[in-house]
Amino acid sequence: MLKNAFRATVEHHRYSDLGLPSVGVTIAVNEDELVLRIKDRGGGMPRALLDKIFDYHFSSNNLANEPSLLSYTDFENHFHDQLVTHNSTNRMSGYGFGVPTSRAYCEYLNGSLTIETMYGIGSDVYVRVGLLTSENRIVRL
Repeated sequence: MLKNAFRATVEHHRYSDLGLPSVGVTIAVNEDELVLRIKDRGGGMPRALLDKIFDYHFSSNNLANEPSLLSYTDFENHFHDQLVTHNSTNRMSGYGFGVPTSRAYCEYLNGSLTIETMYGIGSDVYVRVGLLTSENRIVRL
């Protein structure tokens, strides 16, 4: 989630003469859970797309070099192109696995992953995970 915040911030402010705004992280813990808030000024996303980001294969990686355009990735063609061209760049984004996998881990650990976004401004991501020391903690096997 941090990588997404950093990437969105850099892409949203790439033509700005004012520099990059900070990505903030707040860490809180109580008796039952650990909560992380990741706050960025990366431009946010339209609320209509918020549910789609939890779908596997849905990516904010751009099409036609438009950073605001979101799409479902075409893995078969992408990996074929990677193998055929022997592209030496190592992409760490655009595969559509980061957000849904992060949410799955949070839920497995009796937590949640939620996102609040303001299109044109930025997003706040809340990562909650249950503490292993909590008496109410149940680990699924």
